[in-house]
Amino acid sequence: MNKVEAMMSKSLIAINDRIWYLKLMVNPLAHKVSPADYLVLAPLKRYLIECKQVNVEKNPKAGYAFDRLTQEQALVSFNDRIGFELNYAFVLIGFVEKFARNSSYFLIPIDHYINRKITWPKKSIRRSEAEKIFSTWKISVVNNTLDFSDSFLE
Repeated sequence: MNKVEAMMSKSLIAINDRIWYLKLMVNPLAHKVSPADYLVLAPLKRYLIECKQVNVEKNPKAGYAFDRLTQEQALVSFNDRIGFELNYAFVLIGFVEKFARNSSYFLIPIDHYINRKITWPKKSIRRSEAEKIFSTWKISVVNNTLDFSDSFLE
């Protein structure tokens, strides 16, 4: 479990009274890929969330390579499933430093992620660039957990 997944788990535990969640795991010997890292059920919606980490502590110019999201098709399929209008798929990208308060986290809807991936002129995105183009989906860190807005829990 990387730091972004650990932060996500800790944050979901903090709101456990309002949601149900499951950390999805696959046996590596089975040679299968999990559709995402987390399945989250809120009273009116279902979420599939894949976590990606960029370690900027040692290399501040490190970028997130868009081709690292191998679950893209599964997330799109979940999001666009006919008859399941309450499904929402997200990519949580964390630009991680030593302390969470110095890190940047973006919870991006899969359709917006794919749009940015297609229109972005490079194959990767640095933290400073993500701060600009993904600012709408930036998640604050409060008390060492991700501060999900109420809209996430509808």
